[in-house]
Amino acid sequence: MRINYTTYDVRRDEDVVYAGSTGTGKYSNIMVLAPATSRQTGQENQHPFWYARIIGIYHVNVIYIGEGNADFLPRRLDFLWVRWYELHDDEDWSPQRLDRVSLMDEADQHSFGFLDPDDVLRACHIIPAFQEGLACDIGPGLTCCAYNHDHTDWKAYVINR
Repeated sequence: MRINYTTYDVRRDEDVVYAGSTGTGKYSNIMVLAPATSRQTGQENQHPFWYARIIGIYHVNVIYIGEGNADFLPRRLDFLWVRWYELHDDEDWSPQRLDRVSLMDEADQHSFGFLDPDDVLRACHIIPAFQEGLACDIGPGLTCCAYNHDHTDWKAYVINR
């Protein structure tokens, strides 16, 4: 998937992200703007971004048959299947410090989700915090869905801005 953006010197550029490319050196991590409800909580240092790892990039042809339908023509719907990172709560957001995140627990109902590609701001470079160690030290991972790289997941990561 290609993500177009404007650089700091007002030029056009693009990021290319790949689904499930963990360990291949290609981008598979993205950042989106945090919802307004989480930014407007009155806290001055609320983090402005959410981060996710792309598991799949899909499209489907959808025919809407509900109220207000003008025709029964199929429309293309693009979406991403992602696994969300969660920010470490022990730190307030600061532009001078690198953020620390970890992948959300698979048991959490919000750890996986679907995302509109238009909501993606940029690809981002997420670096493993090697000193923390692997999240799953023994044997293969436990994820029962299509994402099979969880045995190489780390306990923590650092967002490289």
